[in-house]
Amino acid sequence: RQAEAERAAEAEWRAAAEAKRAGMVERELLAERAAAAEERAAVSREGTAGLVAARAEAEVLRDELAVAREQEAQLRRLLDAARNGRCTTETTTSASAPLAPLQEQLAAAAGREA
Repeated sequence: RQAEAERAAEAEWRAAAEAKRAGMVERELLAERAAAAEERAAVSREGTAGLVAARAEAEVLRDELAVAREQEAQLRRLLDAARNGRCTTETTTSASAPLAPLQEQLAAAAGREA
């Protein structure tokens, strides 16, 4: 009886030790999965923040592009009026001077928007 009780106790101890090892492995796997999930969440948050910032920047650039296009349109109207003799030489000169930089700004803004 004594030997049988000792074998039973030893079997229980082995089963408990195996369960403990299995539990440790399971906890380690869960910890790894949790760390991987947290990493994915962090990347997702960074990506979302980057996307929000990019969208905000795109909106600002669209506004700048609209302003630049309107300025260019105004200058073109002034130049057309000057060509058709409806403006003075002074008006034509002051209107044509800023056209080149505005065209450059428009091209740069269009490039950034794309």
